[in-house]
Amino acid sequence: MSAAPDSQSDSSRSSSPEPSEASSSSSSSKLTAKQAAEAKEASNVPIKPPPEPREKGVHIVLPYLLMGSADVAVNKDELKYLGVKHIMNCASEDVDNMFEEDFEYTSYPIEDTHEGEPSQHFEDSFNVISKCKEERKLIFVHCTEGKNISPTIVLAYMMRSAKNQNKHLPLKQAHAWLGTKAPGIKVSDQFMQQLIDLEEELFDEVSVRLKSGGRFGGGSRVGVGRGGRGGRGGKGKRGK
Repeated sequence: MSAAPDSQSDSSRSSSPEPSEASSSSSSSKLTAKQAAEAKEASNVPIKPPPEPREKGVHIVLPYLLMGSADVAVNKDELKYLGVKHIMNCASEDVDNMFEEDFEYTSYPIEDTHEGEPSQHFEDSFNVISKCKEERKLIFVHCTEGKNISPTIVLAYMMRSAKNQNKHLPLKQAHAWLGTKAPGIKVSDQFMQQLIDLEEELFDEVSVRLKSGGRFGGGSRVGVGRGGRGGRGGKGKRGK
């Protein structure tokens, strides 16, 4: 049976802090029973979703996960308004980390070309997003336009998250669901194939097969990134 995409309700499954089992001569090094109970209760409270964005280019995917473009990544007021704590920059060679004193950053130099390899960062990005969820920190995942690289990273997270919960989330279902949250996403054939490979690795089956001409939004988006809009050779690096 297929699982619904990761949702607010699964926040209750996050690991909760427990008293240390290691012996210690100092009682301050361990949580008291009351503190442990309070921490566990807090972890079971559903994560409150952020307010509706005021600007275009950012989408609420999950209560702890936003996805969007570089236009929002360089808009400090909007990031603060939304309550973002961590920013995952998936196009760090094209977009600067503008506010390192205000936000935590994770950076991946993924090219939006045939040579791009987001799969190299699937595991690490999953760990980063999962940690933000556990720590109840709102994370914003972005690339240049928010249509190809960042959706690829988010789709990989969704499938791996389902697998870790012993659920089955087909790539086809995940892609369709993400499209309802962020209309206009266009994952390139190159990146879609890397997601197909991940789906097969996780679930030992494939729900998507690429056809000639591109099944998901008109084929590869070569040139959008380096040499394209907002990339090197185009308008220059965002944030400069």
